[in-house]
Amino acid sequence: MLVHLGVISLSEARDARLRTAFGEIDSATLLELPASDDRGRAEEESSLAPKPGPTLTPSQVASLRAASITALDAFASRAHVLKLDLNGAGSGGATAVGLDGWLWSAAKKREDWRACERFVEREPEVFF
Repeated sequence: MLVHLGVISLSEARDARLRTAFGEIDSATLLELPASDDRGRAEEESSLAPKPGPTLTPSQVASLRAASITALDAFASRAHVLKLDLNGAGSGGATAVGLDGWLWSAAKKREDWRACERFVEREPEVFF
């Protein structure tokens, strides 16, 4: 989601295939408020599998995961500095884990975000 939203740019990725893996990204429309009928999607609709996207190597997946962790940590740090109250978490109470959970929840509920392709890992690793 962070790639689709323009938070993570792949334009300067070392891996040339990763730079173009998601094609052309137009993040402007994904940052708009959802249509009113999109706000209350049924739980069963949000459990449908997302559309598969590019198949990535374990190295490419690790790069995206590392970039995502870095981005969410930066958001949480900035929220703390600005003393933002995100979703009632208290002044600066946002965490990278909380933001990740919010993104996944929002991506399930918003039809436009749900339509974004998710990468497929060629040789899945187990992470603990």
